[in-house]
Amino acid sequence: MIPKKRLKNEHVKQKVKQIQPENILFLEGQINYTYVYTNFGKFIFAKTLKSFEHTLDSEQFVRTHKSHIVNKAHVKSTFFTGSQGILKLNSGKEIDVSRRRLKEVQHFFNKL
Repeated sequence: MIPKKRLKNEHVKQKVKQIQPENILFLEGQINYTYVYTNFGKFIFAKTLKSFEHTLDSEQFVRTHKSHIVNKAHVKSTFFTGSQGILKLNSGKEIDVSRRRLKEVQHFFNKL
């Protein structure tokens, strides 16, 4: 299920940008701002990562850490050992999985 609305960024060079969810690689939260990494670049939103977590499709996106949400379509491989986890994206970027979210993320990728 794709969200009903595209993500809108009103703070990028005073133009409104719309980002299709399928183009999102991952999101990175920093306090009350979220960086959205896409195929086309990096965008900043004045919204918390938690607000994106409720907006994005939970079948397509998974929260891996207090500061990351990842689009499963862009995950190349997963590594889980004991209490650690790492997701390697197609771009080569590696995203850590927190111990607290490890079982949830493992279950999310085992459904594939």
